[in-house]
Amino acid sequence: MLQKRNHGAVRPFLWLMVLCVTGLVLVSCAAQQVIGNEGNETEKGLEGVPAVRSGDSPDQSPEGKQEGRPVNEENDLADGLKASGEPELLAEIPEAEAALYAGERDGVVLYWGDKVSAFDWSYMTPRGIMPRMYLDDFDGDEEQELAVILYNGSGAGISVEELHIVDKSDAGLEDRVFDQESCIRQLREAVDLQLSVQPEGRLIGKLRVGDQVYEAVMPFDDPDEFDAVSDFLVLGNVVSFEWSENGIQGVFGAAVHKENSADIRYFGYFHADVLYRDGDFELVNLRFEAISP
Repeated sequence: MLQKRNHGAVRPFLWLMVLCVTGLVLVSCAAQQVIGNEGNETEKGLEGVPAVRSGDSPDQSPEGKQEGRPVNEENDLADGLKASGEPELLAEIPEAEAALYAGERDGVVLYWGDKVSAFDWSYMTPRGIMPRMYLDDFDGDEEQELAVILYNGSGAGISVEELHIVDKSDAGLEDRVFDQESCIRQLREAVDLQLSVQPEGRLIGKLRVGDQVYEAVMPFDDPDEFDAVSDFLVLGNVVSFEWSENGIQGVFGAAVHKENSADIRYFGYFHADVLYRDGDFELVNLRFEAISP
């Protein structure tokens, strides 16, 4: 069995995420991943360069559940070995005997107590933001689960994290994932955007989020551009998660674009609590924060 060392508790990287996301607000990018109004369809003329990902997501059951693979340490940890002969430690919670190691190719090996499994998780991009791992009773069943947050999508104007909840099973460890597409789908079902030009010459967006209506100034100053701005809501290019004593929160960038153009501009963020029950994820308490013009 691999001997795990105490490297100290993994600390959140929220400050780094804030710097990355803040920089995106001012960028009008030609390389964007755009998910359309219906599922994964894209709005005509806006299909851009996908986010840079370190690998493809694994095939999963319809419920989003993935059973970890049994681990052969000689093979599964081979590509994660450093010159010292030890595998690369990505994240750990020493008091829970939980440790995440770089695995074969793009995968990982997760140890938790007397359980160990390998997963085909994408966890690294050129930005080098490391995984984060937390222990809590996320589903209210009086048993603790592991939450693993992976930064696995980056590029010009793109910053994407993926949330995994891991539980113990008879065979080892099992994982359920709340990925980029699932977040977009829930946001599209909950949000509606309408644009209008105000008498003072500003382009205003009204967002209906459940029973709440929010207003935001669209980031276009030239009135000659207003007619070209689409009310298609661009989602999915900025996705982040963070854990606190109040649970898991998500932040999702909101942007608009000019028709027949890759000129995409952010005007705010959606904030939500991430509820996890019976293996399913749900965005609740959804609210909107506009970026000051």
